[in-house]
Amino acid sequence: MTFRQATIADTHLLARFFIMAEGGFDEALYDGLFPDQSIESVLEPKYARSGTTNFYENHWIAERDGQVAGGLHAFPFDNFANDPPPDPRVPEERFAILQPFDKLPAPGTYFVNAVSVYPESCRRGIASSLLSLACGHAKEKAFTEISLRVFGGNVGAIALYEKLGFKVVGREPLVEHPLVHYTGEAFLMITGSALLLLTSEPLFAPPVVSFTVGAVENIIAADRRFKAVDGGVRETPLDELGGFSERTGATFLLKGEPLQRTGSFKLRGALNGVLSLNDEDRKTASSPRQRAITA
Repeated sequence: MTFRQATIADTHLLARFFIMAEGGFDEALYDGLFPDQSIESVLEPKYARSGTTNFYENHWIAERDGQVAGGLHAFPFDNFANDPPPDPRVPEERFAILQPFDKLPAPGTYFVNAVSVYPESCRRGIASSLLSLACGHAKEKAFTEISLRVFGGNVGAIALYEKLGFKVVGREPLVEHPLVHYTGEAFLMITGSALLLLTSEPLFAPPVVSFTVGAVENIIAADRRFKAVDGGVRETPLDELGGFSERTGATFLLKGEPLQRTGSFKLRGALNGVLSLNDEDRKTASSPRQRAITA
């Protein structure tokens, strides 16, 4: 997984991420105002406005296997003071749905405004890694606290934030609207120095394992031997441990060897040993390899 700062060419992605994170707020604000435009195209221009919190330089994009997977929008909370007035094209009464969030300020903190991950990339540690990236930025800027606001009904996000040390320090009742996906309350959550010990690296750095050419050739040769034997080694599944990956920021895979014929991976070693015997080994009873093969 890699991260990069957004560019002017990414404004369509930033609009999409913001819509995902806002839970219907943008649809409620702009409903019916621009029938010939998508919400994304309406929002795009604001990410090109230098000097505002929405400016694309305050956004980072996560890519996995060369594909965009998610995004982060974060900046010092006090920078809100430099923002222009709300969009004058939106009727004033519609901004009432934003009032609960306006009542949850976090001055002096580094503010995570949005963390968005595409549905197909969820449970792969991307949200954790984006938050870790924000922690690294906060540390570089000498902030001692990080804040964020979240819908109280977004239990998955809240569970992740709590695991990372965030605590609820304020709450306000939401203004209900048929286009807003959440009801109940909005939370302000803050974490302090413990999380700032993290760097911009993922929350868990998996060990780097390298193989020599000879080792790879041996693995391929063993696989060929297995496939040449009917009723030998079963091809067992390889599944991701989604919850653990999400908590650690790494990808953890579980090989289903309990489904093997012997209930474990040991059949592979024993069978490969037997199939690797040459003619001399088979004939010579005194051969060390002939005496016993255990796994």
